[in-house]
Amino acid sequence: MKIEHLKNKIKTVFRPIYYLLWQLINIIRRKPKAQGYIFMLHRVAEWNMSGLYWNEHMKVSPQKLDNILKKMKHKYDFIRLEDVPQRLNSKGKFKKKFVVFTMDDGYKDNLTIALPIFKKYNVPYTIFLVSDFMDKKALLWWYVLEDLLLTNNEIKLSNGIVYPAKTMDEKCRSFLDIRAEILKLDQENLDQGLNDLFKEYHVDWYVHNDELCLDWNDINILKNEALVTLGAHTKHHFNLKELDTRERVKQEVLDGCKRIHEQAGFVPKVFAYPFGSANEVGSREYNVLAELAETLSVATIGYGGPVLGSDSCNLYSLPRIMLKEDSSFVTLLKEAKKVRLI
Repeated sequence: MKIEHLKNKIKTVFRPIYYLLWQLINIIRRKPKAQGYIFMLHRVAEWNMSGLYWNEHMKVSPQKLDNILKKMKHKYDFIRLEDVPQRLNSKGKFKKKFVVFTMDDGYKDNLTIALPIFKKYNVPYTIFLVSDFMDKKALLWWYVLEDLLLTNNEIKLSNGIVYPAKTMDEKCRSFLDIRAEILKLDQENLDQGLNDLFKEYHVDWYVHNDELCLDWNDINILKNEALVTLGAHTKHHFNLKELDTRERVKQEVLDGCKRIHEQAGFVPKVFAYPFGSANEVGSREYNVLAELAETLSVATIGYGGPVLGSDSCNLYSLPRIMLKEDSSFVTLLKEAKKVRLI
């Protein structure tokens, strides 16, 4: 009995110490506090309810964007992407977390629909430009693939695989499966690879360019807009991981910058990796961008979470969160909390 009583006494004495140590360990292990977040968008346009989800989900409706800006304007500091490094080095100077808005590729509605909404709330935003978009040479295969799926009950590729497309669910599943095949193609000869893969069909891979892509006249308008930063997004929108060498990755980045300089008279200072998931970008690409620090000061990936403190982030792989039409503002904040955003 005396031994048992002694054990209980020892437990009573040491239990608070153990608890405090446990709390301390958890504090040490805790992730760095989020400083803010970067939103990724592609298009601002009304949804086409008869279109495929995987293309439509790249859109945010004008009403959605307006609502998000209205609800965020008093809670967050809206800043430019190029100001993120300075913000991260501020060491707690700012009370509010920051928010950055970015748009990928160079769609026409970034000017015609998005700009008036951002102006309404005086919010800066960045458009990452693929120079082939403005040159009308972009292979918008994701929209052409949608056309094929919507007008056929199945898609037969040259590799012998047949993808069902009778129902909308089948079309959506087949879109993702075929997309995965396309991303494996030789990026240097993507047009030929696409033609070979879809040889059963007569396809114009450039059919949507005039309708959807910004042109150089648009860029010359946007470059004079005080709220707009124009960044780089490569020349061709290749899957960079599929390029053979570091030098080829660097060339693809610099060729896009060079073309923008030739046509619009400025060199972009910020960059986003095409596609942006771990399947299309990794340490090799981050290191290449770091080598281009004098040209491109900040680079973003497509997915991830919040932007953490300066000691915890790489300026050449800043994470972004995709802003979607089908997520409410409340849901967005809940997701942010899960990744220690707010």
